[in-house]
Amino acid sequence: MYILTAFIIFDISPFLTSYSLLLSILAVVFTTYLGIYIDTINPKLVWEDEVNALRGNYHVFYNMGLELIITGVLCVIMEFLFSLGFLPVALLQSLLLIISALLCLWFYKLCRNKGTKNLMKIEL
Repeated sequence: MYILTAFIIFDISPFLTSYSLLLSILAVVFTTYLGIYIDTINPKLVWEDEVNALRGNYHVFYNMGLELIITGVLCVIMEFLFSLGFLPVALLQSLLLIISALLCLWFYKLCRNKGTKNLMKIEL
């Protein structure tokens, strides 16, 4: 919604708006798959009530930490490539989009394969 609002108010180009929307969607998908995978490693399945299901569950903290590390690495790589000066910005944007899509695909496959195996090992 923020991107669409900025598109209307600040008259941002349709290409940049659609690029930002697609990159945002990929970031949300990646975050979701990373969280699902972390939850399959050590799920908290037994609780007394709904509040205790969330209390003491640090998976969100680990998810955020890993996302910050991955984002930092991507920012450093993109800044390095940009500082070289001979790569056009459109190529760097495409590269970032491709890397984001590959990360989403990789974590999707990780959830499907290893995440399923992790859940099969659980004894209740």
